[in-house]
Amino acid sequence: MCGGRRGAARRRVGILGAMDLDVAHVIPAPPEAVAEVTLDPAYQRSLEAISSNFLSRRDVIDQQQRDDGTVVREIRCVLGIDLPGAARRFIGGREPSWREEWTYHPDALRWDWRIRPDVGARLLDAAGEMTFEACGEGTVRAVRGHIRFNVPIYGGRVEELVVRELSRSYEKEAEHLTRWLNGQAG
Repeated sequence: MCGGRRGAARRRVGILGAMDLDVAHVIPAPPEAVAEVTLDPAYQRSLEAISSNFLSRRDVIDQQQRDDGTVVREIRCVLGIDLPGAARRFIGGREPSWREEWTYHPDALRWDWRIRPDVGARLLDAAGEMTFEACGEGTVRAVRGHIRFNVPIYGGRVEELVVRELSRSYEKEAEHLTRWLNGQAG
């Protein structure tokens, strides 16, 4: 695992047939430092500039620390790529957007995430985690989860597209995170 595993997507075998997201990168800093950067509102705002064509918008709506030490964050995203016509019809031709709900558990160095679509809530099930694990003098930042589109015929194609683009986005974010930690960004 410490060798710098790169992004991967694979179809889960089972009844649901969802796509698994499994992306990991080695970041040259201790886990606590990497996790701390992900909590920084300035860093979060800087991610808007690197969201590529996958997202047309990425806005941090809210971030608050709870009494128990966990941190909750809500992000609103708008898809920046064209969906196939049939998939777009399932959301009524409206803008494909969603809310990402993130909860940080400082004792575990883990973020849990869930995606809540703004339209067509029953059409998407997506959730997972981001973890930070020591790897020599660095950190393996891993993002794992599942993405399931309940759209007949096109669901699997959309899942593959989204997982591929998310993997690319997390690759860019890992590079940006490394620059940020080195004081070269922000």
